Amino acid sequence: MNMASMAGLQAATFLPSCANEDAGCDHAAHCLRDPDSNQRIVLEEVARLSDRLVVMSEQSAQCLREVYAIPNEKIDIIPHGVPDFQFMDPQLLQRPVRY
Repeated sequence: MNMASMAGLQAATFLPSCANEDAGCDHAAHCLRDPDSNQRIVLEEVARLSDRLVVMSEQSAQCLREVYAIPNEKIDIIPHGVPDFQFMDPQLLQRPVRY
């Protein structure tokens, strides 16, 4: 068993004591599409104990629905960071300086 799985199982035993919390937040960059048995236990326990799950992308929400059978009504998406803008040459954005 890897260290992440061990830590996850320890967290799963701690979760019931957080019963007054309303939401779980998946702050990972991705959803585990092929979880080992311990990872699955942890995520399913977080989902069971949470009224809502917050993820940062539609891909993570889709993974929760498809891999873990979590209902869409329980998932909220709050995008992380700055929107992805198309790159533009900074020189094109600078105004000429006139003296």
